[in-house]
Formats: sequence, C-alpha cells, structure tokens
Amino acid sequence: GQIDPADYFEAARTGSAAERTFHAARLRMVRKAVGGPSPAALDLLDVGCGAGALAVPLAQDGHRVTGIDLSPEHIAVLARHAGEAGVAVKGVVGSGAQLRFPDDSFDLVLLASVVHLMPEPGPLLREAERVCRREGRIVVAGPWRWHPKSQPLVKRLLGKQVQTQTWPFTVAGVGRFLLRSTLLDHATDPVMGYVVAQLRPERKPR
Repeated sequence: GQIDPADYFEAARTGSAAERTFHAARLRMVRKAVGGPSPAALDLLDVGCGAGALAVPLAQDGHRVTGIDLSPEHIAVLARHAGEAGVAVKGVVGSGAQLRFPDDSFDLVLLASVVHLMPEPGPLLREAERVCRREGRIVVAGPWRWHPKSQPLVKRLLGKQVQTQTWPFTVAGVGRFLLRSTLLDHATDPVMGYVVAQLRPERKPR
C-alpha cells in the first residue's frame, strides 16, 4: 500500500479553493452513502482513514468509527483532529489487506480514496468483505481514471512534492474482486470525477 502524506482533514478547511470544493463534495457523497446522521449508530470501519477527513465527520454523525491506516503519523493526527472535534474515533495502525478484526465485526466498511492506490486491490476488498456483517454494507469510493488528482502532471502543477501512483477505479472492477457481495447502488459526480459504490456481502455463509 501507499501512504499519502496529505492531511485531507486540514485541506478540506484551509486548502486551496479547489481542495475545499473537492473534499466537501467527497464528504457529501460518502455521507449520503453511509446514511447521514442516524439514531441507529453504525459500527463503521474507515480503511485508509488518513488524518480523519471522513472518520471525524462520520463520528460527529453519531457512528462508532474505527480508522485504520498504515501511517502512525496519520493515526496520531487523527487522534488530535477527533479530540478537537469532541468525538471518539478509535485509531489503529495497520494494513487494510490484513485487518486485525474478527469476521463480521462492522456494520459498514468504508474504503474511500484507497482502492485506486492498489495495483492489486483483491486482498484489501476481500478483507473488507470478511469483517463486514452479512447484512451490512461495503462502501467503496474513489476518483475515476480521469480525475485531475490522479494525473501526475496536474499534481506537479499544483506543487505536490510527493507523487503516488494510481490505477483506474471502476465499479465493475471492484465487483470482480469481491466474492460474496452484491452491488446495491452507485453514484458518480462527473465534475469532481468521484465514484461511490455500495455493496452488501449477503452471499456470506450464515
């Protein structure tokens, strides 16, 4: 897996106008897929949570959020952002392809802006399927292949110092890697170049 050093939580608030617009749109799409604020709080796992740009708002919506990331620095910043927001987010350092959680641990597993960073996303997606409850949902979100943030030239023009390699993100491609899940819905924002798909691992054995 790759680590993106950017603090998207902070970029969503004090970044460029383009960054603020993109992160706000991404959060709206993910919140809509998750279900927004609800009296029925979900046990939610945010894979590749970074500094908490999605984990913290989802905790503010009342969900019980666990975030996992490869970077100890990200998890430390996540704890700070969550504390400043007055919410609890459990941060775990680890790999999304080798989750240290029992089967059927979560109502919802979120993989946002992470699948497109994996040349072989199968283990990541199948681990999400394993830890998601049969009646739960897996939400996969990411930039489509022509999203400007995925283009090295655009990153250089924006002054990005760290380059991350990306691979195309498609809903059909995700479906081929998940063995026990059914596509429930998907939405695309063509302006932002972002896709959000919801799947249910309903073919898991009872």
